[in-house]
Amino acid sequence: MGAAASTNHEDAPNLAEVISEAPLSRLATFVRKLTSSVTEQTLDNTLTMLAPIRNRWKAHPSLDALPPLSFVLTDWRSSKMCDVDFGFGRPAAFRQLSDVVLENMVTIYPPLKSGDGTQGLEVMVPFEKHALEMLIQDSDMKRFFDFRGIEACPP
Repeated sequence: MGAAASTNHEDAPNLAEVISEAPLSRLATFVRKLTSSVTEQTLDNTLTMLAPIRNRWKAHPSLDALPPLSFVLTDWRSSKMCDVDFGFGRPAAFRQLSDVVLENMVTIYPPLKSGDGTQGLEVMVPFEKHALEMLIQDSDMKRFFDFRGIEACPP
């Protein structure tokens, strides 16, 4: 797994800044800095570090061991999975199928394709089921997002 971690950057915004204090431009600039920090060289360095480890699964970070309010974001927007022709058709959507909910994992899927273009991004966010209605009814959420359903529930 290659990742950009905010813990590797001294100017990472704290939770209060992310929630309400920092202007969106600062947060967007920081996210761009994070994504730009993962380069071919950082990937090569990670592979060199992992090469001597016999069982690499033991080196995989456990997401549920992250500090409270931490999250990991996976972004699949540029994967172009829906453009691949498998000989019997092209996918209409791309999913990471799982029946396990990773509490700290946010996933951004590529835009769905439809007859009239794209329908925008899909974002999968782990959220406590008992508070789901509060999220769906939030005015900012209604303004920017459409709730598309529950993808997985923990056992």
